Amino acid sequence: MRAILESYDSELTPAEHSPQLSRRMREAEEMVQKLHAHNAELEVQMSQVLEEVGNQKQRAEMVSGGCLFFFFFPHLLLLFS
Repeated sequence: MRAILESYDSELTPAEHSPQLSRRMREAEEMVQKLHAHNAELEVQMSQVLEEVGNQKQRAEMVSGGCLFFFFFPHLLLLFS
């Protein structure tokens, strides 16, 4: 970030230096704040997705276990139908 700002310094006259640099610093700070907010939002979404994946895995394991149970004890299916 600093290298980018310093590269602009060579383009500016001393009279333009301070206002231009201040404006660019504000823009850079705003961009960083937006990036932090976006990252926080992505972390929340990722957490929700991981939770849902865990729930789906648990359901799949329950269904899979139930299928195996009835595979070995098919006569018990009559009790549940």
